[in-house]
Amino acid sequence: MKGSVLWKIGCFVIVAVVVTGGTIAYMGASWAIRAEHGLHAAILTHELLKEYMEAHDGAWPGSWEDLEKLPVRERRGMFQQWPESSKQVQRYMEIDFTVDVDKIETESLEQFKEKFDAIRPLGPCYPYDHYWMMEQLYETIRKYQGMRDLQGI
Repeated sequence: MKGSVLWKIGCFVIVAVVVTGGTIAYMGASWAIRAEHGLHAAILTHELLKEYMEAHDGAWPGSWEDLEKLPVRERRGMFQQWPESSKQVQRYMEIDFTVDVDKIETESLEQFKEKFDAIRPLGPCYPYDHYWMMEQLYETIRKYQGMRDLQGI
C-alpha cells in the first residue's frame, strides 16, 4: 500500500510538471507570436504615416480611414495587403490622430525615438526603434515641420 501511494504521488508530480511546463511553453510561444505581429504592424504603420504625410504636404492623418485611402500596396510578410489588412493592424497598433506635427520634438533622432508616442502597440511588441522606418518617419516629420505655416495651410 505504501508503494502504491508513493507511485500515485510520483505520477501526480510528473503530470503537474508536464502540464505546468506545457502551459508556460504555450504562453511564451503565444506572446512571441503576438509580439511579432505587433512588430510587423508597427513597421507598416510607420511606413503608412510617412507615405500619408508625403502625399498630403506633411499633414497628419485624422483617422485610419485616411490611411486606408492610400494606394493599394502589397508587401511580403504579415499584413500583406493594404488596406485589406487595416482591421488586423488596428488590433495591434494605436495612433494618436490628434497630433500636431509641428509640436513633435525633433531635435535629434534619439530624442524622437524616446519621446514620440503617437504610435503605440496595443499589446506585446518587439522593440522597433532601431528599424529604418523610425528614422524615415522622423526625417519626414522634420521635413514638413513649420512648412505648413509658411504655406498658409
